[in-house]
Amino acid sequence: MLKSSNFIKQHESRFSDILSKIPFSPNQITILALLSSILGLYNVILGNLWTSLLLFAISFLLDALDGAVARAKNVITQKGAFIDGVFDRLTESFLLIGVLLYFDSINLIYFYGQLHIPIDLLIILNLVFGTFYPSFIKAYSDHTNTIPKEKALGMPGIFERAERCVAYLTVLLFIVLEQFMFAYVVLVITFVLSFITTVQRFFYVYFFSYSK
Repeated sequence: MLKSSNFIKQHESRFSDILSKIPFSPNQITILALLSSILGLYNVILGNLWTSLLLFAISFLLDALDGAVARAKNVITQKGAFIDGVFDRLTESFLLIGVLLYFDSINLIYFYGQLHIPIDLLIILNLVFGTFYPSFIKAYSDHTNTIPKEKALGMPGIFERAERCVAYLTVLLFIVLEQFMFAYVVLVITFVLSFITTVQRFFYVYFFSYSK
């Protein structure tokens, strides 16, 4: 689920009747989102970049929808939340892997100023500090009871999943338009903001536990 999709949460009550009548369960929507991302990756490999962009956009849209449907149907479960969280990581990973495979296929590696960060390393950094570490800090702080569950669920972050998904789709769009330097710059910005979010969450947990 796109945690930061506050617009959907604020307005879903207006469409609760429609959402409750969607003929798919939240878990089925989550699975459809994953399948769409797999097809997106497959189309990157085939070179069908526009199709890939559309499929990943559908995947992220479905990911924002599954939680709204669960709330509208009042079928929120821990199992569903677990499946959703695991599949979220896979969906992001497939898009970034697709970007990496495409850049490797055209033998194009950019360097930004004096930082000299190759594309493959940059994508790994985004996977670690964007896709995995922020959610790991939240889950592990709850698992170890370092902070209360409600504090973990409300853990702040300046660049969370909704923002990352938009950024990754923007990267893919720039690739489709063959604006590779812009795609590279967005990846750099995404990594920096994701790293800040990781540090922010670490100190959020650390100082809260220290003040107990």
